[in-house]
Amino acid sequence: MTARRAKGFPISPRADLVFVADYGQPDMTEGGLMIGDSGTDYWRYRANDWRFGEVIAIGPGPWSEDGSRRLPMPRIEIGDVIMFSRKHGTRLPGDMRYKHPLYSKGPAADGLLIRVLDPMKCQAVCADFKPWWNVHLSQLEPSNTMTG
Repeated sequence: MTARRAKGFPISPRADLVFVADYGQPDMTEGGLMIGDSGTDYWRYRANDWRFGEVIAIGPGPWSEDGSRRLPMPRIEIGDVIMFSRKHGTRLPGDMRYKHPLYSKGPAADGLLIRVLDPMKCQAVCADFKPWWNVHLSQLEPSNTMTG
């Protein structure tokens, strides 16, 4: 087994690590109002603790206890969108970013932040996931805000 990575991503993870391009969180409304940390409690369909990101590199897998062979990785593939807790993993420095082909405008033009995770900390693989915020501008879509 060998490490796998997205096209154009220069890092190959070791052992059983997964590199994820973090979609981030919206920090303003479409009208330009900044959303404070306590404001995230009021977003519809949003738990403050959960993050979403795309898998961009997968390690070859951990070694068996006797060191004779590699064990298979959990069923996570390059391009899968996963849900994970923002408390898990390690963020790589800000200058190490992933230039995602779909998110190349606005603040995301510099690239998405990368998080290194243990695959066992991935809470779910989200099929057909589409962010409910504008990742390009880091804006919450107006249809997803609560009123009243």
